[in-house]
Amino acid sequence: MQLLPHAHRLNPQVSWVQLDMHLVDDAGIREAHMAYFGKDTTTDVISQRYEPLPGEGGCTGEIIVNLQQALRAKGASRWSCHRELALYIAHGLDHLHGGLDETPSQQQQMRRRELRWLRKLERDGFVFDAVTLGKKVL
Repeated sequence: MQLLPHAHRLNPQVSWVQLDMHLVDDAGIREAHMAYFGKDTTTDVISQRYEPLPGEGGCTGEIIVNLQQALRAKGASRWSCHRELALYIAHGLDHLHGGLDETPSQQQQMRRRELRWLRKLERDGFVFDAVTLGKKVL
């Protein structure tokens, strides 16, 4: 929820009546990717915004996050899976508020923006790695 105000600044006209988040595995994201985009591949996050019907206020939306990919990314980077998961959520929110990543330039712009949001959260005291199992941070 702390990321939402940052994304909202991209498109203040977007208001939400409902925003759902689904944590899925590779199979779940693959199924969603096929259903929404006709692509039989895995990805990190999918977001969908549904405009309100005439006479109704606010959009509904969903973010589908591949938790299994975030867990895998932990081994490939210095980041924890929690921080990777936060990046996926930031990316989904960026798309929900109109962010595009169709060109390399747009991809770079989005990534810089999303990382800026995560750094701002850290400066404000948010701890990405607060969840632990025993003594081991995921």
